[in-house]
Amino acid sequence: MMSYSLQVAGRSRVVVGRTVEELSRLLPQGRVIVLTDRNVARCRPELFEGCDPICMEPGEEHKTLQTVEEVCRELIRRGADRTTFLLGVGGGIVTDVTGFVASVYMRGVPFGFVSTTLLGCVDASVGGKNGVNYEGYKNMVGTFNQPDFVLCDPAMLDTLPEREFRAGLAEIVTAGLIADRELFGLFESHSLEEFRRDRALLGEAVMRAVKVKAHIVERDERESDERRKLNLGHTFAHAIEKCSRDFLHGEAVAIGTVMIARLSERLGTDRELPPVRLPGGRGCPRAERIRTDGAARRDRHRTAPPDRRAEARQEKRGPLGRLRADARHRRLRDTPDDVRRDRPDGGFAEVARRQPSTLRSPPLVQTPKSCVFPPEKPCASVSGIQRATIRPHRHTARNASSGPSRRPGQGSRSTTP
Repeated sequence: MMSYSLQVAGRSRVVVGRTVEELSRLLPQGRVIVLTDRNVARCRPELFEGCDPICMEPGEEHKTLQTVEEVCRELIRRGADRTTFLLGVGGGIVTDVTGFVASVYMRGVPFGFVSTTLLGCVDASVGGKNGVNYEGYKNMVGTFNQPDFVLCDPAMLDTLPEREFRAGLAEIVTAGLIADRELFGLFESHSLEEFRRDRALLGEAVMRAVKVKAHIVERDERESDERRKLNLGHTFAHAIEKCSRDFLHGEAVAIGTVMIARLSERLGTDRELPPVRLPGGRGCPRAERIRTDGAARRDRHRTAPPDRRAEARQEKRGPLGRLRADARHRRLRDTPDDVRRDRPDGGFAEVARRQPSTLRSPPLVQTPKSCVFPPEKPCASVSGIQRATIRPHRHTARNASSGPSRRPGQGSRSTTP
């Protein structure tokens, strides 16, 4: 496979090629400490022969300051100093934690990445952003610091689950929408299965996506102006991730990109843009034109039969609206039969009378303003970072009050002879 290489911000080098061949050439002379997670250490043991890596727990819930403290404590135990090179091997969570630790440990040590996920290759590991979550807020604590190198090997993506692979492709499609028509055209002319099978095609797509990000970061490294383009779809995506843990980051970005495109169409900011074609799903590369004429869509809605109007209303609510509806459906589905009545159409009606002793809220906040919690019950925050006590619901607190209620002035009176 051909090897690609480019510079980011004049200091960081991104290489798409074979890991074994490139890593020995990229690593500096001296001591190297590897940071990875337990899944990568188990699936890729050949990468860690002859070294003792620091293994963190996988998952977004472990991307916290507590994990950073544990890694720093282990570095101190191993006697790491400013000449030690820190190598992060893993997906976006591992590279974020590695970059943050390398930026703060002894005021900064050199570091590099070997990205093992498609999402990490095109997004998390490139650009110099290193951050961890704090009290439910995503990437709230972090630094801007460029790694010495980022190594992406398409051969390492063969073991990725299908869902994670498709989520990574969503970030590549977003890069094409931002600044590369030819990259977007690759998804028009090739199916997702072809990207999975053809490493050369996947390598070209990864390098094109990295070039888009590298050129923008070169002009605006600290996101004061132009780099905000790279946040396309991410504002809605972070809201979705905060409301639900059912979506991968790439899936949330795909939904957020569709949401902002529909908002742009509704506000009329896309009138001057030509129609584009969207890549299809499984099998043949099916494509669909994005309509910019809102009047035609409204006319089609007026003439649609009643059953199609219901579907149109569901579509108009958008992905976040459907997310709320699904969460409500799950909550009512788990409601006991004695406090629920079924509608004739087979759907769920509102709960007739909620009983605090029988109702139990879902373990996580699924949607804003839609979750009823039992009194003073600890509830995990959406990122699993910190547990907080939820204030009891108004009617729950009233039912839980002890003793008969007294009106003002009905206190005990002293009886004087």
